[in-house]
Amino acid sequence: MAVLDLPPEEYMEVSVFEQKPKQNFVEDRLTVLHINVHTPSGKVIEIELQILPEDNIWKRMLYHPAKMILAQEEHDNEYDTPNRVITIVIADFDLAVEKKDYHYCFRFYDENIKKTLPGSMEIHVLELPQLQETDGTPLGNWVLFFRAKTEEEFTCVAQTNPAINTAWNIIKALSADEKMRALALARDEARRALDASTAP
Repeated sequence: MAVLDLPPEEYMEVSVFEQKPKQNFVEDRLTVLHINVHTPSGKVIEIELQILPEDNIWKRMLYHPAKMILAQEEHDNEYDTPNRVITIVIADFDLAVEKKDYHYCFRFYDENIKKTLPGSMEIHVLELPQLQETDGTPLGNWVLFFRAKTEEEFTCVAQTNPAINTAWNIIKALSADEKMRALALARDEARRALDASTAP
Protein backbone atom coordinates (compact mmCIF):
# COMPACT_ATOMS: atom_id res chain seq x y z
CA MET A 1 0.00 0.00 0.00
CA ALA A 2 3.03 2.29 0.38
CA VAL A 3 3.55 2.23 -3.42
CA LEU A 4 0.16 1.44 -4.96
CA ASP A 5 -3.30 2.98 -4.64
CA LEU A 6 -4.99 -0.39 -4.13
CA PRO A 7 -7.59 -0.98 -1.39
CA PRO A 8 -6.49 -2.98 1.67
CA GLU A 9 -8.54 -6.05 0.68
CA GLU A 10 -6.29 -6.50 -2.36
CA TYR A 11 -3.49 -7.47 0.01
CA MET A 12 -5.49 -9.94 2.06
CA GLU A 13 -4.90 -12.85 -0.30
CA VAL A 14 -2.28 -12.80 -3.03
CA SER A 15 -0.82 -15.61 -5.12
CA VAL A 16 2.88 -15.66 -5.90
CA PHE A 17 3.04 -17.75 -9.06
CA GLU A 18 6.55 -17.16 -10.37
CA GLN A 19 9.95 -16.46 -8.92
CA LYS A 20 12.85 -15.94 -11.32
CA PRO A 21 16.23 -15.22 -9.76
CA LYS A 22 18.95 -14.35 -12.26
CA GLN A 23 22.61 -15.16 -11.83
CA ASN A 24 25.23 -15.10 -14.58
CA PHE A 25 27.25 -17.84 -12.92
CA VAL A 26 26.55 -20.28 -10.12
CA GLU A 27 29.00 -18.55 -7.80
CA ASP A 28 27.61 -15.07 -8.52
CA ARG A 29 25.49 -13.16 -6.04
CA LEU A 30 21.85 -12.67 -6.96
CA THR A 31 21.56 -9.62 -9.24
CA VAL A 32 17.89 -9.70 -10.31
CA LEU A 33 14.84 -11.18 -8.61
CA HIS A 34 11.40 -11.23 -10.24
CA ILE A 35 8.26 -12.07 -8.27
CA ASN A 36 4.90 -12.11 -10.05
CA VAL A 37 1.75 -11.73 -7.92
CA HIS A 38 -1.99 -11.99 -8.64
CA THR A 39 -4.41 -10.09 -6.40
CA PRO A 40 -7.97 -11.29 -5.64
CA SER A 41 -9.47 -8.90 -8.22
CA GLY A 42 -7.16 -10.13 -10.98
CA LYS A 43 -4.53 -7.41 -10.98
CA VAL A 44 -1.07 -8.60 -11.96
CA ILE A 45 1.92 -7.19 -10.09
CA GLU A 46 5.54 -7.83 -11.00
CA ILE A 47 8.13 -6.91 -8.39
CA GLU A 48 11.72 -6.73 -9.55
CA LEU A 49 14.71 -6.25 -7.29
CA GLN A 50 17.72 -5.06 -9.31
CA ILE A 51 21.08 -4.84 -7.56
CA LEU A 52 23.41 -4.05 -10.46
CA PRO A 53 22.72 -1.74 -13.44
CA GLU A 54 22.00 -3.25 -16.85
CA ASP A 55 22.07 -1.46 -20.20
CA ASN A 56 18.69 -2.85 -21.28
CA ILE A 57 16.76 -2.30 -18.05
CA TRP A 58 14.39 0.32 -19.55
CA LYS A 59 13.53 -1.98 -22.46
CA ARG A 60 12.91 -4.84 -20.05
CA MET A 61 10.64 -2.67 -17.90
CA LEU A 62 8.42 -2.20 -20.98
CA TYR A 63 8.74 -5.75 -22.28
CA HIS A 64 7.70 -7.66 -19.16
CA PRO A 65 4.39 -5.85 -18.43
CA ALA A 66 3.57 -5.92 -22.15
CA LYS A 67 4.01 -9.70 -22.06
CA MET A 68 1.69 -9.92 -19.05
CA ILE A 69 -1.02 -7.95 -20.89
CA LEU A 70 -0.60 -10.18 -23.96
CA ALA A 71 -0.88 -13.28 -21.76
CA GLN A 72 -4.29 -12.09 -20.57
CA GLU A 73 -5.47 -11.70 -24.17
CA GLU A 74 -4.19 -15.16 -25.12
CA HIS A 75 -5.92 -16.69 -22.09
CA ASP A 76 -9.29 -14.93 -22.49
CA ASN A 77 -9.31 -14.80 -26.30
CA GLU A 78 -11.30 -11.57 -26.07
CA TYR A 79 -10.40 -7.90 -26.54
CA ASP A 80 -11.90 -6.90 -23.21
CA THR A 81 -10.21 -4.32 -21.02
CA PRO A 82 -7.27 -6.19 -19.50
CA ASN A 83 -6.63 -6.38 -15.79
CA ARG A 84 -4.30 -3.70 -14.52
CA VAL A 85 -0.66 -4.74 -14.88
CA ILE A 86 1.77 -3.18 -12.43
CA THR A 87 5.55 -3.39 -12.32
CA ILE A 88 7.56 -2.27 -9.31
CA VAL A 89 11.30 -1.98 -9.91
CA ILE A 90 13.47 -1.59 -6.81
CA ALA A 91 16.90 -0.44 -8.00
CA ASP A 92 19.99 -0.11 -5.84
CA PHE A 93 21.48 2.41 -8.28
CA ASP A 94 20.48 5.58 -10.15
CA LEU A 95 18.11 5.12 -13.09
CA ALA A 96 16.44 8.44 -13.88
CA VAL A 97 18.22 11.12 -15.85
CA GLU A 98 16.90 13.91 -13.65
CA LYS A 99 17.46 12.95 -10.04
CA LYS A 100 14.69 14.72 -8.15
CA ASP A 101 12.97 11.95 -6.23
CA TYR A 102 13.27 8.28 -5.30
CA HIS A 103 9.82 7.20 -6.60
CA TYR A 104 8.75 7.48 -10.23
CA CYS A 105 5.50 6.23 -11.79
CA PHE A 106 5.06 5.78 -15.55
CA ARG A 107 1.60 5.26 -17.12
CA PHE A 108 -0.20 5.59 -20.45
CA TYR A 109 -1.54 9.05 -19.75
CA ASP A 110 -3.09 11.76 -21.93
CA GLU A 111 -1.91 15.22 -20.95
CA ASN A 112 -4.84 17.03 -22.62
CA ILE A 113 -7.75 15.23 -20.96
CA LYS A 114 -5.77 14.21 -17.85
CA LYS A 115 -6.86 10.59 -18.13
CA THR A 116 -5.01 7.29 -17.80
CA LEU A 117 -5.72 4.56 -20.35
CA PRO A 118 -7.98 1.97 -18.61
CA GLY A 119 -6.39 -1.38 -17.87
CA SER A 120 -2.98 -0.28 -19.08
CA MET A 121 0.38 -1.06 -17.57
CA GLU A 122 1.93 0.98 -14.81
CA ILE A 123 5.61 1.03 -13.91
CA HIS A 124 6.87 2.20 -10.53
CA VAL A 125 10.59 2.76 -10.01
CA LEU A 126 12.16 3.07 -6.58
CA GLU A 127 15.75 4.34 -6.63
CA LEU A 128 17.22 3.39 -3.28
CA PRO A 129 20.25 5.76 -3.39
CA GLN A 130 18.04 8.82 -3.95
CA LEU A 131 16.58 8.82 -0.44
CA GLN A 132 19.33 10.40 1.62
CA GLU A 133 17.38 10.44 4.87
CA THR A 134 13.93 9.45 6.03
CA ASP A 135 11.02 11.60 4.85
CA GLY A 136 8.69 10.06 7.44
CA THR A 137 6.41 8.40 4.88
CA PRO A 138 5.63 4.65 4.81
CA LEU A 139 7.28 4.40 1.38
CA GLY A 140 10.35 6.27 2.56
CA ASN A 141 10.68 3.86 5.49
CA TRP A 142 10.43 0.87 3.13
CA VAL A 143 13.19 2.35 0.98
CA LEU A 144 15.35 2.74 4.09
CA PHE A 145 14.58 -0.88 4.95
CA PHE A 146 15.74 -2.06 1.51
CA ARG A 147 18.89 0.04 1.88
CA ALA A 148 19.73 -1.22 5.37
CA LYS A 149 22.94 -3.21 5.71
CA THR A 150 23.43 -3.77 9.43
CA GLU A 151 21.17 -5.44 11.97
CA GLU A 152 20.97 -2.15 13.85
CA GLU A 153 19.69 -0.35 10.74
CA PHE A 154 17.12 -3.06 10.00
CA THR A 155 15.88 -3.04 13.60
CA CYS A 156 15.62 0.76 13.69
CA VAL A 157 13.53 0.96 10.50
CA ALA A 158 11.39 -2.04 11.55
CA GLN A 159 10.15 -0.05 14.53
CA THR A 160 8.49 2.50 12.24
CA ASN A 161 5.88 0.18 10.73
CA PRO A 162 4.24 -3.13 11.74
CA ALA A 163 4.50 -4.46 8.16
CA ILE A 164 8.22 -3.67 8.02
CA ASN A 165 8.66 -5.30 11.41
CA THR A 166 6.95 -8.44 10.08
CA ALA A 167 9.28 -8.45 7.07
CA TRP A 168 12.30 -8.06 9.35
CA ASN A 169 11.19 -10.98 11.53
CA ILE A 170 10.80 -13.16 8.41
CA ILE A 171 14.28 -12.19 7.23
CA LYS A 172 15.75 -13.05 10.62
CA ALA A 173 14.00 -16.44 10.59
CA LEU A 174 15.25 -17.20 7.08
CA SER A 175 18.75 -16.08 8.03
CA ALA A 176 18.71 -18.37 11.06
CA ASP A 177 17.60 -21.27 8.86
CA GLU A 178 20.39 -20.51 6.40
CA LYS A 179 22.96 -20.50 9.20
CA MET A 180 21.63 -23.82 10.47
CA ARG A 181 21.84 -25.32 6.96
CA ALA A 182 25.43 -24.05 6.58
CA LEU A 183 26.32 -25.49 9.99
CA ALA A 184 24.79 -28.86 9.09
CA LEU A 185 26.63 -28.89 5.75
CA ALA A 186 29.93 -28.09 7.42
CA ARG A 187 29.28 -30.83 9.97
CA ASP A 188 28.56 -33.37 7.21
CA GLU A 189 31.67 -32.39 5.29
CA ALA A 190 33.78 -32.71 8.42
CA ARG A 191 32.26 -36.13 9.11
CA ARG A 192 32.99 -37.32 5.56
CA ALA A 193 36.57 -36.01 5.77
CA LEU A 194 37.04 -37.84 9.08
CA ASP A 195 35.61 -41.08 7.66
CA ALA A 196 37.89 -40.80 4.63
CA SER A 197 40.98 -40.26 6.78
CA THR A 198 40.24 -43.27 9.01
CA ALA A 199 39.25 -45.64 6.21
CA PRO A 200 41.54 -48.68 5.82
